[in-house]
Amino acid sequence: MIHPRPLALFAILSAFLLSPAIAGPIISVSMPSGSAEPWMDTDYDRRCKITILSSQITTTMSNQVALIEMADLPATYHSNTRGDAFDTRFSSADKTTAIPHDLEYYDGANDIGWVWVFVDDLSSSADTDIFIYYGHSTATDGSSEDTWDGTGADYLGVWHMGDAGDSAQTSATGVAAIEADANNMESGDRIIGKIGYAMDFDGSNEYLSVPSGDASTYLRPDTTFTSHCWFRADDFTDGTIYGLSMNSTSSGLGNWLYGSQLRPSLGNGGNVWTNITEPTSGLSTGIWYHVITTWDGSSAKFYLDGVEVTDSPETETGSWSWASQPWYFGRRPSGDYYHGQIDETRIHDSVHVDPAWLHQNMDDPGSTYTISTEETQ
Repeated sequence: MIHPRPLALFAILSAFLLSPAIAGPIISVSMPSGSAEPWMDTDYDRRCKITILSSQITTTMSNQVALIEMADLPATYHSNTRGDAFDTRFSSADKTTAIPHDLEYYDGANDIGWVWVFVDDLSSSADTDIFIYYGHSTATDGSSEDTWDGTGADYLGVWHMGDAGDSAQTSATGVAAIEADANNMESGDRIIGKIGYAMDFDGSNEYLSVPSGDASTYLRPDTTFTSHCWFRADDFTDGTIYGLSMNSTSSGLGNWLYGSQLRPSLGNGGNVWTNITEPTSGLSTGIWYHVITTWDGSSAKFYLDGVEVTDSPETETGSWSWASQPWYFGRRPSGDYYHGQIDETRIHDSVHVDPAWLHQNMDDPGSTYTISTEETQ
């Protein structure tokens, strides 16, 4: 005779083992990559996280644009993006909020290019994450002037020097009037530069200019400013790299090679130039250098390759007086034609940058960020 309790236990155990809810082997199921993650736009198949490193930043900044060198992106980016990279898009760290970018140059055959991204705040104490999206074969060009103005970094003027050499150089900001007209430039004067293309000046009569009315209207940082560019001199004889509102009464801003010195000169309108100098005896022809000049309302500073030069800062005792003169690239009103290349010239109406980070990001972008493994929907 079988005891009733073992029979009851057997029935319960059999029902449990044969239950449809757990019949068969117990397995672990992995969800597809990204399926539980927010996605900015489902038309874009792929993305990577780009982390801008706080360890490279000494001063927390707002309203900033970062350069991403597209050769640093994974091979799967180049094999899945459009050949013109028009389907490239960016989001903030939340993975959904679109942020503007400016695609300066892309060569899909050789997987190289440069893209500027408005990242806004950059902290010296915490890394900044953004996401790059791609993989949409029918997307249109996503580049936006808002990278530099509007909702972006609010520059007065940004010139990539990427237009045809004998045509006007378009500012990357949205004000069409601040194109730089070509004067005696030739088609061959657009060359491969520090970042994308650059303009090549022959030292005799070639220059670019923003007409005086447009310069006065759009390029007047009367109280504070930052200006900078890359230059590569073919010789170090007298020559003006760029200058704003320079006239015979010493108004405005000049950045030039003069008497074996590289110097920004700041005019107070009283026939006085305040000069900050770096001897050019230590510089070499055919080498790209990055110059930054800042004015905080009382003193000027000058940086060469992100390092403040020895006689900077310089205090200006007069008041600023901007004359009705063009903005010139490659000369000043009285001449002093520059012989060499100029790339990435820009001006902002505030002391806008951490000079060391700005130089490093533009000189060796990959040292200022890391890029994660690709994610797919």
